[in-house]
Amino acid sequence: MELFIMISTVVLLCLISLLHFYWAFGGTFGIHAVLPSKERENDPAFIPGVFPTIVVAILLLH
Repeated sequence: MELFIMISTVVLLCLISLLHFYWAFGGTFGIHAVLPSKERENDPAFIPGVFPTIVVAILLLH
């Protein structure tokens, strides 16, 4: 059971890291679901840069 939890955790963190790399290099899938938006507009409240997104992706793999 511990092995299953360990493997599933590693797989999920790797998938989340790959998603961050995808976003860092211009991907848009799921971007509206994770970025906060302004109240009356459908525009994101902020757009994170490439470097911070890559840092998060690397930290998820660490």
